[in-house]
Amino acid sequence: MEIVSSLGLVGGMKGYGFLLFSQRNALLFTSTVSRALGYAIEGEELTELHRSFLLEFTNQIFGRTAGKFSRLGIDVRITPPSLLLGKGVSPLFFHEAAHLHLSIQGTFGTFLLSLILKHPLR
Repeated sequence: MEIVSSLGLVGGMKGYGFLLFSQRNALLFTSTVSRALGYAIEGEELTELHRSFLLEFTNQIFGRTAGKFSRLGIDVRITPPSLLLGKGVSPLFFHEAAHLHLSIQGTFGTFLLSLILKHPLR
């Protein structure tokens, strides 16, 4: 099963932010990071607690990104995050959009971070 956590970018910059995980890496990531924060979310199945953690992580990552753009004078706000679960789940990207894809790897596993800007800044 694949897991896609996403949210929208609105305001002066429009687009989407995505985090893409395999189920195995989502469980490993949630367990490792929650343990580092002083509590542990464990388990072999994706629970509501895992899902909430992934949604909040998405909110934090892209909220901080929006804050950095705001400090540059670019109005960016984020929508509430959503979580998609299933086999073969992957977002479709605007063909005219600017894409930034980062594969993030560590002891917590691997995930893909994608930032898609529908109307890139010039």
